[in-house]
Amino acid sequence: MNIQSNEEITLDKLYREIVESRNELKGAIEASETTLLLKLESLNQKTQKLERENKILKEKIEALEKQNIKNNLVIFGLPNKHDEVTAQSVVQEINRLLQIELSESDINDVYTLGKGINKPIKVELLSFIKKRKILHNTKQLKNTKIFISNDLTELQREEQKILRQHLKYLRENTEKRCYIKGNKLIIDNKGNKATELEKFHSQAIQKEGRSQSPLQVITRTPAQLQKNRPQQTS
Repeated sequence: MNIQSNEEITLDKLYREIVESRNELKGAIEASETTLLLKLESLNQKTQKLERENKILKEKIEALEKQNIKNNLVIFGLPNKHDEVTAQSVVQEINRLLQIELSESDINDVYTLGKGINKPIKVELLSFIKKRKILHNTKQLKNTKIFISNDLTELQREEQKILRQHLKYLRENTEKRCYIKGNKLIIDNKGNKATELEKFHSQAIQKEGRSQSPLQVITRTPAQLQKNRPQQTS
């Protein structure tokens, strides 16, 4: 009887130790999970803060670049060679083509972009008023191969590239009325920024599969895309 009682006491003690150990282990795991979650939350908050700061910094840099080039123009298609682009020659051509009165004293600097002949010419003007007058008179270039535009930041050039890709696709594959105005692609009187187009394309490709051309989905609305999705079978 004593032996049985001792065995029961031993088993009961062992059971309690197992339960205690299990509870301790469970508590340690929960504590570790809580600590890990807190660390992840802290890391997530720091990441979001850095992303916000990075976005603000990029916006400030972009604003400074725009301010720095606000008086600049780029001339495309003006015949030139390696050694003949001077403020004097550019002023003469602008006055001849646009029928305005621009002098060398209105220009801070001129230089070519890229390599080869007939390169684009960047013109740094001292006055925004002079720049605006030149742009206003670019209608005189209608029947020429010469084009004058605003100088753009790197971000703006990338956005324009995206807009031109979409415009090219639309004109080749649809009958929609579309054109680029500023930093937007106007499609049937609705303006679309480059970031909006890229976001919509990304969502559409995910829905329809990679077999779709990145530009092919631009002419359809979200409702049409939903309608065209394959039906799931049970």
